[in-house]
Amino acid sequence: MVNLAYKSGLRRAELANLKVGDIILENLIVREGKGKKDRTVPLPSSLVDQLAEFTRGMRDGDSVFNLRAISIGDKIRRLAREAGVNLHTHSLRHGYATRLWNVRLT
Repeated sequence: MVNLAYKSGLRRAELANLKVGDIILENLIVREGKGKKDRTVPLPSSLVDQLAEFTRGMRDGDSVFNLRAISIGDKIRRLAREAGVNLHTHSLRHGYATRLWNVRLT
């Protein structure tokens, strides 16, 4: 979940609403994101493989993480605290944006 948030830039609610059927080849379909708009998010192939393994045996309509948005935020904060870092779900989104910006500059 943390890896997906960092490598896709998904918002907390988008992670909570992600269904197995929204993972299509090397893309995620984010349904009704901010502003109730749908969008496609490209994924690195390494993450596609991890998601395929994680969702093996699940049906298209199943929730990938089966957690509410607030629970995802709590879990990421707890994991960060255990790792000795101070971050939250939106920090992962900022990290994603920073990586994109740095790639653009090189």
